[in-house]
Amino acid sequence: MRGLAIRGLMPAIIQGGEGLLLGRNVALEVYGEIVIGTRVTLSDGCALEVGPRGRLVIGNDVFIGRYSVIRAHELIELGTRCTVAEHCTIRDQDHNVDPEMRLSEISPMSGPVW
Repeated sequence: MRGLAIRGLMPAIIQGGEGLLLGRNVALEVYGEIVIGTRVTLSDGCALEVGPRGRLVIGNDVFIGRYSVIRAHELIELGTRCTVAEHCTIRDQDHNVDPEMRLSEISPMSGPVW
């Protein structure tokens, strides 16, 4: 394992991972549970983040491309032989932004914020 950054692994549960291939600067921020299948590749710069009540399941023979981010708030499952391209983001939650609140933040001088 080269260039692996690991944060917040307690009380996380990490299971599996036989034959795991890690690229450089892979970051794991796991507060919930992560299950990694066999022969999984996490390419350079990948970030896997699992919230306190979250669960991330990565099946066998999965490839995750360079600089991709996977953030499991509740549950994300990547099935067997799944391939994720580089620079992808996969999340299972929104940002809880109410459209009415966004409209109220528009200043007449600045125009729309988005």
